[in-house]
Amino acid sequence: MQITALFSGEFSPIMPVAVLASVLLMFVNGWTDAPATIAAAVTSGALSVKKACALSAGFNLLGAFFMSVFGSSVAVSVYSLSGVGGIAKEKGAIVITAAMLTVVIFAVIAFFYKIPTSESHALFAALLGASSAVIGFKAFLNIEWLKILSGVLISTIPLIFFADTAATFLVKKTENKSQTLFKRLQTVGVMALSFSHGAQDGQKFAGVFTVCYVLALNKNAENIRVPVFAVILSALLISMGMFCCGSRIISSFKNIAPKNAAAGFAADFVSSIALIVCALLGIPVSTTHAKAAAILGAGAKTAVSVKTFRGFMFWWIITFPACAALGYVISKALLFLLLLV
Repeated sequence: MQITALFSGEFSPIMPVAVLASVLLMFVNGWTDAPATIAAAVTSGALSVKKACALSAGFNLLGAFFMSVFGSSVAVSVYSLSGVGGIAKEKGAIVITAAMLTVVIFAVIAFFYKIPTSESHALFAALLGASSAVIGFKAFLNIEWLKILSGVLISTIPLIFFADTAATFLVKKTENKSQTLFKRLQTVGVMALSFSHGAQDGQKFAGVFTVCYVLALNKNAENIRVPVFAVILSALLISMGMFCCGSRIISSFKNIAPKNAAAGFAADFVSSIALIVCALLGIPVSTTHAKAAAILGAGAKTAVSVKTFRGFMFWWIITFPACAALGYVISKALLFLLLLV
């Protein structure tokens, strides 16, 4: 694939914006998404922020590489959700650009309020809104949405319940005992969660970058294969975002995350199992929702701030309608500016 084709202008004047937006999107994912994987371990004192970030960065990269071995299903899913396969390539580039700009804007706003949002859900909703601006109502009739919705259901209420149950059991069994073992296990939990995050989001956003290639070079969607450099770039940018700004989001978890290491391990264990099982089943799940839900459940007896909990739920609920609407508006604006309407 020729990188120069993305910036040459021969394809579309919007393509350089699409490429830069995809790079920025990978970075902001590290602001509001990746920190959830290390929040419980940092809050319990198992790891310092710097050590947790370094450990998470390495396993994010490993997870992204691991999933790249299994082909390009992530890129194909993003391509399918965008609806760009059946429209002019110039309009396809606008859909992708509008979606990514939407997620960046949404993530920056969430970062300001210290809310751990799901860039995965924001991206899917933004793709829906941006695509509907071009192809109309049929953008909603995509079978991929069944997977997305099932992932939303799996990654919220069930994990709160299971984490609460596991934390209650472990805390009761280890009452008045040393927490050293569970702090060590939380380090393993950070590895597992970061690996899962890289496998899900590292590949997901590398897939977005790959779609730009497909559009620029007129490739067939069925033959998409995520380039290794895109996987590396995605994982590195996510890690950089977490290093630079992740502590702000981690601080918001202190109001809900359990300080007891056994309860923190319960949150790590439950969310890790859920993410791994969903990955094996091919169900796209938000790592942020999965980990935050598990943390909420594990800290339910001692750590939950009702105000923080309501804030999280509010942002989770509005992610889909807000990003879909913003994606639609930005897509329409770009279509108008480029005289493609």
